[in-house]
Amino acid sequence: MTFEMEIKQLPAISKDERAEFHSFFETVLGDIDALASNPSGVDKLIATFARNPALPQEARDRYAKLAADRTEARNTKVALLKSVVQKITPLIDACVPANDGTKPNGAFCQETTNSQASPDADPQATSERTKEEVYDEQISPLMCQIIEICKEHKIANLLTFSLDRDADLACTTAMLTDEFEPPAEFLKALDVVRPPTPKPLMMTLDKGDGSKEFVAVL
Repeated sequence: MTFEMEIKQLPAISKDERAEFHSFFETVLGDIDALASNPSGVDKLIATFARNPALPQEARDRYAKLAADRTEARNTKVALLKSVVQKITPLIDACVPANDGTKPNGAFCQETTNSQASPDADPQATSERTKEEVYDEQISPLMCQIIEICKEHKIANLLTFSLDRDADLACTTAMLTDEFEPPAEFLKALDVVRPPTPKPLMMTLDKGDGSKEFVAVL
C-alpha cells in the first residue's frame, strides 16, 4: 500500500482538526531547522581541533574537511526529512475527507497554498524544480483522488507521466483489468508505454544416459 493510500484510510476530519495537522507539521519543520542549526558535541569537538593552532596544519586541514563533510551530510539529511514532512499536509488535504462542510479532496489544500504564496516569490525558483519534484508535490495528491474515483465507478484509465527522459524515468498508472472493461486500444497503448517482458523459451533435453537438462532461452 502506498503512503497516499494509507493516508486515504484516515477517517473524516473537521476543519479544526485539519488546522491542527497544519500547525503540528509546521512545528515539526521548525524543530528540524533548530536541530540543523545546533551541531552535535562531536561536531563542535572536530571544529575545535580544526582551529587548534597547537596542531600541525595538515591535521587541522583534515579536521576542517571532516567538519565540512559532516555538515554537508547533516544538511542533506535535514533537507530530505523536510521534503518528506512538507508533503504530508498536502496529501492530507487532498485525500482525507471533511466531516463539517469544509471542502474536501484538495480544494482546501489549493486555497491554503494560494493564500500563503508570497507575492515576491521568485518565478525562476519554481521553474528550476525537477519534473519529479513537481509530480510528487502537485500531481501525486491529485492522482490519489483520481484513482479512488476510477475504482469506485470502474472507469478504465491509462495515465503516464514522463519525468526524466535521460534517466528513462516515468510514472504510469493503469486500471485495465476485466472489471474496468477497458477498450482494446487502451491495452495496446499500455504495451507501447510499458512493453511486456518477453517470456523465456523453455526446452528439455533428453540425454543418452537417461538424464534430463532444462534450458531457458531468454
